[in-house]
Amino acid sequence: MAEASPQLNPTDSRTLLPFGPADTGRIPTGTRNRGRPPWPRLPGMGRQRERLSPQFETLQQALAEEAATLTDATDASDPEHLVVFEIVGTIGGFLRATQGIEGLNFVDDLVGSDIDPDEDFYYLDEDGDPSARMLSQTLYLVMANATAVRELVRLFELYQQDQGIKFDRGLAPLKQMFELLQTVRRWGPKDRVAETGLLDRWREEIEAFGETLNSLQVEIELVWRDAAAARNSAQVRVQQILDDTQGAAMVTTAEIESIQYHAILAELPRSQVELVFREGPDAIDLLCCEDILFASPSVPMSFNLVESEEGEAEVDAVLPLGEPTVALFDGLPLANHDVLAGRLVIDDPFDREAAYPASQRGHGTGMASLIIHGDLNEPGIPLSTPLYVHPVLMPERPQSGRETTPKDQLLVDVIHAAFQRLVDGDNRAGKSVRIVNLSIGEPARAFVRRMSPLARLVDHLMVAHNILVIVSAGNHSIVRSHEAGIKLTVPGSALAGDQEDLDQAVRASWFRTARQRGLLAPAEAINAVTVGATHEDGANGNIPGTVIDPQSRGSIAVYSASGFGYRRSPKPDLHTTGGRALVVRPLLPVPELA
Repeated sequence: MAEASPQLNPTDSRTLLPFGPADTGRIPTGTRNRGRPPWPRLPGMGRQRERLSPQFETLQQALAEEAATLTDATDASDPEHLVVFEIVGTIGGFLRATQGIEGLNFVDDLVGSDIDPDEDFYYLDEDGDPSARMLSQTLYLVMANATAVRELVRLFELYQQDQGIKFDRGLAPLKQMFELLQTVRRWGPKDRVAETGLLDRWREEIEAFGETLNSLQVEIELVWRDAAAARNSAQVRVQQILDDTQGAAMVTTAEIESIQYHAILAELPRSQVELVFREGPDAIDLLCCEDILFASPSVPMSFNLVESEEGEAEVDAVLPLGEPTVALFDGLPLANHDVLAGRLVIDDPFDREAAYPASQRGHGTGMASLIIHGDLNEPGIPLSTPLYVHPVLMPERPQSGRETTPKDQLLVDVIHAAFQRLVDGDNRAGKSVRIVNLSIGEPARAFVRRMSPLARLVDHLMVAHNILVIVSAGNHSIVRSHEAGIKLTVPGSALAGDQEDLDQAVRASWFRTARQRGLLAPAEAINAVTVGATHEDGANGNIPGTVIDPQSRGSIAVYSASGFGYRRSPKPDLHTTGGRALVVRPLLPVPELA
């Protein structure tokens, strides 16, 4: 047993977690493999040949048929397909292996899906029989031409003949791939929308707006190509499809080379959307385009104006000094508000103020006040330097009471431009900023297993410019039983019980709906500090009898997004006071508290 660590002098340089002296010795017998998960049973190479050979042949045939349709006017003599390798588990050297085959270019991977076992891939139970235990699966996406596929088939045939064969340097991971490969196929229309939430969002919009909705927006993320000419050709092909579709239009485009992001914001007529609902994603030309990686909902983040009771907050009258060290990308605040006057540096290069009524500057004002003072019910020591503010929101429409991100721009492009404004140029107002608060995001892009472009952008910019970005985990609406959304369901007995009974019932419902309350982009960013909300605030007024406080103070708020981040990393990184969400007291005993 190691001795307790001696008390350390607070002025000494030390690690955050000091440990006592280590014990050394032999590793106890039988512990080397303890905790290592068992490997699933895999099909033999004979069965793999039986399963995979037809799939490789189908892929080769598809490439040959497309090559046969090429004309002299076509700018590519060897067509490429986005190919999916469905692997049981993961292969650490897959990227390196793709670099060793000409014409095989790694695009992305989707890690972390659980799938049912089948007759070829399964775990054994304690009795040695096949169990129902789920398998993990990774999808590796690559761009492949006919030459690359022929080389893969050649290597597969060599491995069938001699599993001990040595491949060329860097290609060794392919041997593991041939063992773990479930399926090899083309990336198709269903894949492009499977995990993006696009179809669900389209249904919600049609249900909300009815017959008045004539067109719907979609964010089209293209397969990244390193050559600018290849990116331009791909964009032209998508543009041609939109031009040939009556009622469709390209709204804007964006290319950000540092995160390999190439996207198009487009509008589709309602008729095309309804055709997808009736016949599936492969019913329209756009979703069949080989240049498209994903089609995602384009939903501007929006905030309703929340009216609060007027009151005089007692804040420290000492004004900040020096250059800004903290930035806020949000709505335009009321610069002359009593608690904000003399404390802001507003950088408004697009002159959003001209179309931003004071009555609609709610979210930016609230966030600026929160950063500078904290909860005004219990204001703390204010920020000692001015707060740099770059407005990225705008009024949805005059007197609508809502603020939103620009509907004619891709959010990734908006945030990228805000950061470039912050860090580029000799006379920039935010040259001293080291912390950025980003409490907006993409409400329709809940994290599943692929990191969003916005999260990738945040991660890159933090490293490139040595800036700490603090992002919100996101908030989910708790709705009534007849509405679409997350429902908080508790038994009627809990409503009649004490606060502890109600809190336990709410927590149980919170766990049951965990899969619906995933992180909202860019909360899954690896480098950013992701902050969730607790059910807590400084308001101590009496609660009227018409509402219920459903949770104990300090617990994780039911509206706060949570869950695993990229590659199952724990998120949010921390929680802080987010405000109490009160609910209307039911008039009669009902099972749903909302």
